Amino acid sequence: MHNIIVALLLLLTLAQAFAFESNYQGLLDEIVATEVPSAENEARLTALFEHQDQGIRVSAKIRIAELYWKTGRFEQAEAVLQDVSRGFDNYPPKYQVESLLTQASFESRRNNHREVEKYARRAAAIAKASHQPLLANTYYVLGNSLMAQRKILAAKQHFELALAQYKQMKDDTGLLLTLNSLGVVHKDNGDLANGIKYLLQAREAVERGGSKGYRATVYYNLGDVFRDSHEPEKAASYYQQALEIDLELGDLGNVAYDYTGLAHAYSALEQHTKALQNNQKAIQQLVKIKAPQELSRAYLQQSRIYRDLADQTEQLKSLQLAERTAAQSQSKYQIMSVDIEKAKYSLEQQDHQQALKQLLSALAIADELSLEPVQLEVNKLLADAYQPLNDYKKANQHLSTSFALQQKLDNEDLREKSERYKGDLNLLEEQLKVSQLEQKEAEQAQAIEMQEAVKQRLVIMMLASTIVFIVLVIFLIQRRKLAVLKADLFEQALQQKQQLFADVSHELRTPLTALKLQIQALQHDLVSNVEDSYDKLAGKVNEINRLIADIYQLAQADTNAIELNLTEVALSPLFERWQADWQSTVENSGFAWGCQLALANTRKSMDTERIKQVIDNLLSNATVYTDKPGKIVLTAAIENQQLVVSVEDTAPTVSEDKLGKIFARLYRVESSRSRQTGGSGLGLAICESLIKAHGGKISAKQSELGGLKVSFSL
Repeated sequence: MHNIIVALLLLLTLAQAFAFESNYQGLLDEIVATEVPSAENEARLTALFEHQDQGIRVSAKIRIAELYWKTGRFEQAEAVLQDVSRGFDNYPPKYQVESLLTQASFESRRNNHREVEKYARRAAAIAKASHQPLLANTYYVLGNSLMAQRKILAAKQHFELALAQYKQMKDDTGLLLTLNSLGVVHKDNGDLANGIKYLLQAREAVERGGSKGYRATVYYNLGDVFRDSHEPEKAASYYQQALEIDLELGDLGNVAYDYTGLAHAYSALEQHTKALQNNQKAIQQLVKIKAPQELSRAYLQQSRIYRDLADQTEQLKSLQLAERTAAQSQSKYQIMSVDIEKAKYSLEQQDHQQALKQLLSALAIADELSLEPVQLEVNKLLADAYQPLNDYKKANQHLSTSFALQQKLDNEDLREKSERYKGDLNLLEEQLKVSQLEQKEAEQAQAIEMQEAVKQRLVIMMLASTIVFIVLVIFLIQRRKLAVLKADLFEQALQQKQQLFADVSHELRTPLTALKLQIQALQHDLVSNVEDSYDKLAGKVNEINRLIADIYQLAQADTNAIELNLTEVALSPLFERWQADWQSTVENSGFAWGCQLALANTRKSMDTERIKQVIDNLLSNATVYTDKPGKIVLTAAIENQQLVVSVEDTAPTVSEDKLGKIFARLYRVESSRSRQTGGSGLGLAICESLIKAHGGKISAKQSELGGLKVSFSL
């Protein structure tokens, strides 16, 4: 019963293998891959309902019906199947077989095994006549339906036919499922040795490779083997493994069977509370899927659990429910099973006549179905029923019959084979445990590595986040500081601009006023020496021209527009020639002259006119701002491959706090070096711009001579 449910998966796998048009292969692969119920899988399948190929449409509908059934949406599943059935006559043989086998699969879930047999036989007839590749599937499904009806010999025959077909087709999945079913049919017929042999082969096959659904089926049947061989702990382990897989796959029908198996195993372990809990879970699922035969089996098991709990009231209620659902299933085997349990209850109640009636009914069915293990049990119970009625003859007859059956079933050779196969199964179990343990250790090691990697990534992410946060905070702080600084600089620039305009206006106003006075004096004949007045006018005009030239030069510096005429010159002869002019100028101004040149044979690339302009300005400042008598000294030397030129003078000097300001435009030291001495206050600013244009540096400090020392390097 558990096996037939996976038949549909096998069917769709074969549909993939024999797709008649290669360009549809990818779509069929998608359909077969949708084993786990999910909204995504349903959407993918629904999208194929309108496909132009009929086979794709049918396969998609079959699969989505399966997903609906697994998730308990039975009405939706049936509606889809009805839609599939409506086009049956127009389908090619391949899809007719698939449609019939799908109907058989759904009927098997309801335990309507007669209907399953009917659909499977129709499918087999079509496959045999028109589509051989699916014939093995029809034999497999038919064998399962016959096994469920306890038609053991016929079931074996069809499984063997399916096995031969699958071997010929080299279909590993079909072989796996058929070996599993052969193991079950032999086990259920009392041939535990062959049952274990086939299940052992199925177990080995599923471990080599098989879907989760197939693995769950094999685990469930191995649980049955250990249950029947009185090893309930191992049985519970296999049932639990099957349950975990079926829960993951969302297969409600198989989940119910798993709970039933667990209930039986816990009952054998005398853990009656657990047994009852699992059995009730099974009943809840079986009620949903409307499976009367399996539901009757669950109620029978529940009656046994209540018997072990000494609750006769609930035991009887469960027996009555089992009887009612067995009648609904129309399964002779299940009706027989209920009669046997009712007979046991009657014997417990000392109602021997009622027990005889129930046992004789059960024996008739067991004889009809050739179920020797059941015949053995019923004959023993009949002997127990006749003995209290003093009918020792019949009691003895049934004891003799049971003894003969026991000897037949207790064949020593079969016992040896059974023990040997159980030993093989246990060995495989231990090997698999070791393999699973190694795999688990490897997975744990991998998980630890992944956790460490995740931890490292988290630490890195946290550090990165912290760094980003700190950088962001610093950026925002710096941005704010920069904004404040920009505002301050803007304010300072504005003030400097206003001061510049004021100073330039003042500087221009002075010579312009003098010009105006001279012109007025000439107009009114107030001057005695006209030529002298013209000389004064020319001097003031020249002064204004110089001021304008200085301002223009600084404007060029601000826009990096100063053009240099760079030429490589020998420094020593150049400075020797220049110093003669400078000496004359300084001495004529009333100052002592000093010059120290250490230029050797050095050559330098520079704009000689601009450099001379700088030194002229520095010497001019010195003659203007130095007190008489005083001394002015020029020094030029090569230091670290750089030309270093200094001009220093005697008192007065400039205070330390004002040294950094003297290169500012229109700045004057308001002490002895004042505006009264003349000049525009732009000379040092021009010097600085010209030196920087050469890539050099200029600075000022207090001189050891008592005045100011200004130096620049190129």
